Amino acid sequence: MIPYVLPPLTGLHILVTRPAHQTEPLNSRLTSLGAQITTLPALDIIAHDHVMPAQPYDLLIFISSNAVRFGQPLLAAQPQARIAAVGNRTAEALLASGQQIDIAPEAASSSEALLNHPLLINPPKNILIVRGVGGRTLLQETLTARGSKVDVIEVYRRIAHQPDPQHLQHIQAQLEDDLIDLITLTSVEVVHAVQGIFGSLIAQRNIGLLAGSARIAQAVHSLGWQGEIILADSPEDEQLISALTRWHTRARSELVR
Repeated sequence: MIPYVLPPLTGLHILVTRPAHQTEPLNSRLTSLGAQITTLPALDIIAHDHVMPAQPYDLLIFISSNAVRFGQPLLAAQPQARIAAVGNRTAEALLASGQQIDIAPEAASSSEALLNHPLLINPPKNILIVRGVGGRTLLQETLTARGSKVDVIEVYRRIAHQPDPQHLQHIQAQLEDDLIDLITLTSVEVVHAVQGIFGSLIAQRNIGLLAGSARIAQAVHSLGWQGEIILADSPEDEQLISALTRWHTRARSELVR
């Protein structure tokens, strides 16, 4: 008789806080691995008014799948430009829109990894970074230091999500009764939005915190949250799932000893 093997995330109840239009792939993967999911988008992503640049660029760098979603007119207006993606989800969004990707990180999905790409060690002369309002400045500063003229266009912004009061009350009760084991945190903005929604409730509970980067983990520490931090290599779905699966497998094995 073939023994029944429990899916690796069986027994975990996870609060997923991704924006609503981005959450389905992650939810599906987590559910298939045995987790129970509650969804509460912490942020809404909306278009940000911007002026289309008149000059041509040698390279367009897209920071996120949202940058691709709201930056489609730039792709049409800059057909001569080469295209760079910061991570896998961004690359997938570009491919889905029919774009060829010329530069992408060879390892992790991050600005740091992208800057290590051989074609950006001596970067093109004119570069346009497509991002959301308030994004990191590392790419712009580093590429400028390497000799490029770098412009930035912000095509979307994040606003706090207004949850349904009844749904929020239900989640608050689950948190207070320790029925939620883990919260996903995929950006610094999400951390602060979750804080805005729940106030000090998260800090008062011993809830696991799945952080998509060291910067996100640092933001968690700054708020005084006490739950264990599971650190993923990036906020992308597969990296989150990989870190979570390793953590939960280890935790279950320790319980069996």
